[in-house]
Amino acid sequence: PRYAAGGLMLTVNAGANLPLLALKIMLDIPISNKELNHTPNKVMTRYWQEIIIQEII
Repeated sequence: PRYAAGGLMLTVNAGANLPLLALKIMLDIPISNKELNHTPNKVMTRYWQEIIIQEII
């Protein structure tokens, strides 16, 4: 699958590695509950690189 790069870094940093999960599903590799956890309320802003904000104030 092709993923848009715009929000992928935030998604992966928040704990939802969707490309890895899709690959595991396609290869019939079990996915653990730990891989389905995520960190809510993260924000990403862009300059020349991604900056992850751990908590919204």
